Amino acid sequence: MSAPHPFLFFDHGHLEVDRVGKCEEVFIWFARAPTPSERKHIVATCPEPLRSFQWGDRFAYFGSPGDMYDGLIADTYGSDAFKAATEANMKAIDEGRFDDLDEAATNVWTELFEAVPKFAAALDAWAMAVHERVPIVFLKGPHGTDPDDWGVYSEAEAGRAMQAMRDYEAANPWVLDAATAGDEPVEPAPESGRKRAPRVHKYQVMPLPRSTVAEFYGWMKADISRRLPATGAPDPQPSIPSTSNNPLPPDADTACAQSAERVRSGDVAGAHDLLVTYISAGRPLDWGVLNNLCYTLRNLDLDAGARATATTLVRRALEADPTLLRSSRLMEVVLAVMNENGAAAESIDLVATARDAGLQWTPGVLCNTVYSGVRSTDRAVATRVAEWLEAALRADKTLGKTNRVIHDNAACLYCFLGDIDLALRHFKKFKGRRKLSIDPYRADPDYALLMTDDRFLALFVPKKGR
Repeated sequence: MSAPHPFLFFDHGHLEVDRVGKCEEVFIWFARAPTPSERKHIVATCPEPLRSFQWGDRFAYFGSPGDMYDGLIADTYGSDAFKAATEANMKAIDEGRFDDLDEAATNVWTELFEAVPKFAAALDAWAMAVHERVPIVFLKGPHGTDPDDWGVYSEAEAGRAMQAMRDYEAANPWVLDAATAGDEPVEPAPESGRKRAPRVHKYQVMPLPRSTVAEFYGWMKADISRRLPATGAPDPQPSIPSTSNNPLPPDADTACAQSAERVRSGDVAGAHDLLVTYISAGRPLDWGVLNNLCYTLRNLDLDAGARATATTLVRRALEADPTLLRSSRLMEVVLAVMNENGAAAESIDLVATARDAGLQWTPGVLCNTVYSGVRSTDRAVATRVAEWLEAALRADKTLGKTNRVIHDNAACLYCFLGDIDLALRHFKKFKGRRKLSIDPYRADPDYALLMTDDRFLALFVPKKGR
């Protein structure tokens, strides 16, 4: 009997507007490694709100290009009226007719109610087309509120996804530890002859070092692991006798799985309490436990004391374990949490410790570090971050090209430091040839220095002949 669905599609279902935020990350696992030309086809045809790719050989981890997920859905799949109103507002701003702005007609939140269903349909169509080109084993999509038949079927078959990953581990044991995986590039499948393919930016299809691929793999494996039923987990953990009605998880894997299950059932507060209690008890940690705690921090309305307690727990746990500090994926999330919880200056000290432990600059880590420098409101801290920034960009020119938000944050950093020339240089790199509205920058104090410079204002004036 044939399978009811062509591949596993986790979290497939009705996509609620409430679930659409600034960022989204998903992943896909193939039955074989795609060739370079196949990678280009996959990237070029992917819906734009998710078109930022990082590749292993058998999988891709991809998502929104920076904090633009909701806006890209509205811009790409919104109504003609919304697009026309957006264009009219841009023209009014360029011409200085600010009284003519129609903000209600360009409200992204309102537009998402029409755009999200179109985006979800486009994602399904893309996935089916990709499956025809390179067979898919499983795909993790954006979170849907209620899984449909395909989503329910995929959850029940999660063991198949885990088995595919176990088979990969057996052939590639280096993938189990990012700290020791090394920097050998993980290449795509060889091409047989010359194949025509769409033009895409080389950073969207480039081979990544084993250490980076192993990090993304660990992130994916944790997601699949939490979908396995307790009785069907490949690596069952022994239970620990306890007289408590709510015994602590015996180990980090169980803590990660139990907290993830509570999140999936809607009990984010329960997951938070479980993790805080587990970490406070001095139990063994891994990146999954800390990542899940960071998730609860970003999705709960906690009082200042509870936020400070949890943020301190995360920081101390990282400082105590250099192997966790070297995880760029985890550090990216931790920095975001610390920035949101008033600990930007402390996050810079943590980055310094992590760099000593071997943390490498990735686009996400550098972007959030620069943002920490801005939010620190401390000139000495900001100067230190500026030195890191320029050294990192000199050493790896792909960083700013992969994530242009780095340059936007850098512009704010140099505004704070009073260096208007460097602020302008970085903002130009962020803007590129895109048409941007000046209105958000007028209202943002981080750009106050640039708003005094005619060179900055001229960037928003249409060129003649265009």
